[in-house]
Amino acid sequence: MDKTRILQRGEEAKFHIAIKDYDMEANDFGVKLCYGYRRVTVEITKQQMAHGSDEKWYFTFDTDDMIGRVEVECYWQVPDTDYADGYRLETDRQYLCFVADSPCPKLICSPCVDTAGKVTYIRTEQSSIADEYEYLLTAEGDRLITRDNEYILVQKQNNL
Repeated sequence: MDKTRILQRGEEAKFHIAIKDYDMEANDFGVKLCYGYRRVTVEITKQQMAHGSDEKWYFTFDTDDMIGRVEVECYWQVPDTDYADGYRLETDRQYLCFVADSPCPKLICSPCVDTAGKVTYIRTEQSSIADEYEYLLTAEGDRLITRDNEYILVQKQNNL
């Protein structure tokens, strides 16, 4: 995850979604966002997404009620004659972003390696809050990695 995926609570997030080797125009798909201690789930269906003039698909969501890590599960229907209804359901679950509240947390941990799954998400705008963070580095300039294989980001003002 890069710093563009740090969002300020209260802003509206917009992501481009692409499913590899899948005709998103012809078939059904959607996403479920999961966040918080109680694992609140918000579903965004294909019908709620925007199909841009660039032929890409976009989804937006409000972060007013979110805080901390947000995971995303994409689901899509693959045509398959071996199933009674003619479709097989596939899913892909990833870490999508981190929503920071005010005052901003001093430390954030994010996965070191984005998953190489079938679904990619690209943030369309960068929040100004992302500029407040930088990766915590060793004396040699390497990013510090936790035992859980996550990078540590710190607020710039606390890294003096």
